Amino acid sequence: MDDLKQSGYFRYHAPKYDELMKRIHYYRTDSSRILEIGRSRFAKIAYNFFGVNIDSLGLEADKKTLTGFNYHFDLNDAQYREKWRRDLPKYDIILFTEVIEHLYISPRLILKFLKTLLNDRGVVILQTPNAAAFHRRLQMLVRRILYAFIYKSSETPRKPTHFREYTSAELSDYCRQAGFEILDMTFENYFDYRYIDHAKGYFSKKERYRSVNMLYSMLPRSLRQGMCFVLTSKVIR
Repeated sequence: MDDLKQSGYFRYHAPKYDELMKRIHYYRTDSSRILEIGRSRFAKIAYNFFGVNIDSLGLEADKKTLTGFNYHFDLNDAQYREKWRRDLPKYDIILFTEVIEHLYISPRLILKFLKTLLNDRGVVILQTPNAAAFHRRLQMLVRRILYAFIYKSSETPRKPTHFREYTSAELSDYCRQAGFEILDMTFENYFDYRYIDHAKGYFSKKERYRSVNMLYSMLPRSLRQGMCFVLTSKVIR
């Protein structure tokens, strides 16, 4: 855990993790069951902080993990109702973060499946890039290709690139079509750009990128890099 805190990867994503931890803290109780979609480094962080098991749903085989239990399911198979897993427990919090943009089927189908895993008063916390963020608008102005060609992404199914990112209006429509209420929706600055070269290892810090952080903090919220939705199948009163 200490090594992770010192890594450039952790520091680059720290603003995103901080926002996610705040939401988990707000919605969880001592008896909450938590499911993470796609097992990630964050599960260990949350497990150590809250001291509760966090199960996961992803491409790895069914197995016990350090934080809970992993259930195998390819979310692209949510388009086939007969393939839906129906042997999982119900969860109070489902963490669906930075995943939906890697999937090539309609978000409505994926969200409908996740709804079957949620307790009546449970919540889905959905984080995803903002397709209308400032840097995305600049890329479109210079006619830069925003997403990888599908055939290239399909060749590495366990590490796909972004098939599609969504605007807040698009994703709001999908959530409602899947039968969810939107409890909260915010635009967030998810990254510390001083650590943008985190793939190079530890302590890859570049102070000159502090200006990028400052720019995003001053932009209108709708131009920020990320979005966070909190969804429920019933209105919490």
